[in-house]
Amino acid sequence: IIGGYHEADFEFQTLRDEEEVGIGFELETEFDGNYIDIAKDINSISYNLHLEEDCSLHNGFEIVSNPMSMEYFSKKFESTIDDIVKICKYNYNYDHNSAGFHVHTTKISNLQTANLIYLVEYFREELTKLAKREGRSLDRWASFHTNHAKAEFNEEMFDTFYEMVIDDCESRYHALNINNEYTNEFRIFKGSMDALEIKARCELCHNMASYAQYLAENEINVWEQDLDFMEIITFSYDNYTTKYIHRDFIEAVQL
Repeated sequence: IIGGYHEADFEFQTLRDEEEVGIGFELETEFDGNYIDIAKDINSISYNLHLEEDCSLHNGFEIVSNPMSMEYFSKKFESTIDDIVKICKYNYNYDHNSAGFHVHTTKISNLQTANLIYLVEYFREELTKLAKREGRSLDRWASFHTNHAKAEFNEEMFDTFYEMVIDDCESRYHALNINNEYTNEFRIFKGSMDALEIKARCELCHNMASYAQYLAENEINVWEQDLDFMEIITFSYDNYTTKYIHRDFIEAVQL
């Protein structure tokens, strides 16, 4: 039921043939008490889920999804998130700091990846607020490369990020892990058993990756854009993100 770390065979799920930015997630769980029955129940609800061991967890497992398009996620998979939450939430250890939530998006080109690093670092404050992860936990598992004010982001900063992509980043423990061969991984989020929050996180990461790809395809310089956080995180889909932000954050409009 619970396999070894990253041993699953994944199959991309989509509703159309053309190439598109895909997503997948890793939801780390910690539980109070025996979690084997919980694992059995989760294992039975969808072939798009895989359960794995993870060395950062003490009494739980990692729920890993198949990669999929955002359209597939919103039309075919979203009810699976609801089912996961129903099964897990009453025994979930909400106080445990090691459990995180990671979203993978398709890595298409070096330029797209550099654009995405730029966006993640530029919107450090906003993403940290949404991630609900801070302090030692953030620094240990998902640190940022910079602590610069927005006014300091420019072409030189972008060139630094692009060189980072070419030369390979020294660690995967960053807000955006670029060390995987096929995906860029958002590692910043704290673990969650809130269905809308999980869906919104997947959607906003997809939109940021899609915007980064849009800039790359159209040869638009990211440092020359008037970057608006809400416009970017709702760039191509907005089924969950705005709803989540207005539900949980009083100063949603200022984000």
